[in-house]
Amino acid sequence: FPVTIKVFNKVLADLQETNWKINLVLTGSGEVILHPQITDFVARARRIPQVSKIQIGTNGFGLEPDLAKALVDAGVDYFKISLDTDDPKEFLAINRVDGLKEVEENILWICNYIKKSRKETQIELKITCYKKDQEKVERLVQRWDRIVNSIRATNLHNWGGLRGLKQETRNTPCRILFRMIQI
Repeated sequence: FPVTIKVFNKVLADLQETNWKINLVLTGSGEVILHPQITDFVARARRIPQVSKIQIGTNGFGLEPDLAKALVDAGVDYFKISLDTDDPKEFLAINRVDGLKEVEENILWICNYIKKSRKETQIELKITCYKKDQEKVERLVQRWDRIVNSIRATNLHNWGGLRGLKQETRNTPCRILFRMIQI
């Protein structure tokens, strides 16, 4: 369920009572940029001294120019945009939406806006892949390397036996839990 403004304000109020510097990550089990108050959330968080960075994780579908501009201007420091393929059919199979062209256009638009407006917002392209996808990763890197700030290709994690692959085990907690607050 979406976070309410009341809950978000409580998180920000609690942060103000600390002396921590944190990275605030707005993401979750859904598409965070579809939240009707996302720009307001970013603007409110930007006013909190303890929030050193604001990051948004997105699949890029709804990152259309008006929203992208509003989020950058409100204070997003870092966008992590998932793009797992450059093939329209594979994109449809992975995302269940025919939207590769839209996502690519959104990425290009936000990168151009950041450059033209001389903002320091960073764009990371996140690619999740199987071992067999090395050629695809190389194509994506070649296409986007000079456009986005960074590209990270990670292997598909299968901690829960997802997609019928052999179950992985993990003996340590994820370190990211101790470096940022994720809402």
